[in-house]
Amino acid sequence: MFLRLFLFTIASEGLYLLLAEKHQETIPFFLLWSGLFAAYALAIRAVHTKSGRALLFVILITSALFRGSLLVRVKGGPAEAPEAFLHAASPAGNVLALRPDLQKPVATAFDLAALALVPPLLRALSLPTGLALVYGWNPLLIKEAAASGRFEAIPLFFLLLAFLLLRTKRPEVAAIAYGASLAGPPFFWATLPLAARALGWHLILSLFVGAAAWAPLAVAKPPAELLGWPPEHHVGGSLLPAIEALAKLFVTRDPLAPSLFCAGLFVLLALARTWKVGRDGATLPREAILLLGCLLFLSPEVLPWAFVPIAGLAAFSENPGWIVATATAPLAYLTLGEKGWSFWLAFAQHFPVYASLIFVGLGGKQGKAQATRLPQRNRSRPRPTSRRGG
Repeated sequence: MFLRLFLFTIASEGLYLLLAEKHQETIPFFLLWSGLFAAYALAIRAVHTKSGRALLFVILITSALFRGSLLVRVKGGPAEAPEAFLHAASPAGNVLALRPDLQKPVATAFDLAALALVPPLLRALSLPTGLALVYGWNPLLIKEAAASGRFEAIPLFFLLLAFLLLRTKRPEVAAIAYGASLAGPPFFWATLPLAARALGWHLILSLFVGAAAWAPLAVAKPPAELLGWPPEHHVGGSLLPAIEALAKLFVTRDPLAPSLFCAGLFVLLALARTWKVGRDGATLPREAILLLGCLLFLSPEVLPWAFVPIAGLAAFSENPGWIVATATAPLAYLTLGEKGWSFWLAFAQHFPVYASLIFVGLGGKQGKAQATRLPQRNRSRPRPTSRRGG
């Protein structure tokens, strides 16, 4: 296992060094991106059922190495992002904008801090700690923090911290940490129904912390401007363009009808999944990735870095469709800055994700049961006993 991981590390590091030089060139970027995800997938296959301190040490060191390669070698300041729906403003982004020179190091530091929370949370959920590699080696997480200076890893850190604190029976501190996660982009609010179920009345403390963080922005700008509403154009491969096209053909030409349909669909899913969450927080990471993913797939505008929390929570789900989402998200870079998407490009961006999620959801019950039993089976394997004297 360690030999294979060493070889994948050398291959990935070489690709990251090339990516640092070619990150602004479209064709080289996507060729290098494909190679990085191939090495990433093979590394996951090598360690996804393993545990151990030595393995965690290797994952943490190699993850820091990859981030350092882009942090040091990518020239220029953080990339400017277009203002889009649920991406227009946030307290965390405004604070980092005060010191652009520190934006990449701070984003990378929080990214690595979030990675450090993954192994204890995996242990608390009786999952193999080798799954920390799913977070540590994810190219989207590495690129957005170290190369682009995106700050989504900051609220992700506080979200993971809240999940871990709930497992350790510290609801008051977990509520504060969850409130800090609400200071990130508004799409993190998709987890509010789950938090209400898990935190109970402690959610009031979370809302107080989140409101205090948003208050200065709310005073300076109207809420619609903060949220980026109405959206100017569709960015990303969400389902909304497909629903709008079908509605114009068969149902209604009312432009609000598809948006209301998508909003209602998300609310119904949130209510249904919230009932499955217990006060111990055991299912929170898995349900959180489901609601965040649903919101992104239904949103009118989805920028690539919105999939950072998807990459951060993918280790807690047995469905590989979420990892595929982080691989296909950068296809949106092809059209950023243009006035609109063609329908087919918007749909094709995440078609592999839809196919993977549906395949596993419909036909993978036996595989899910085996994946759930695997950590317990590894830990309960009887030790060989000596036959001498017996």
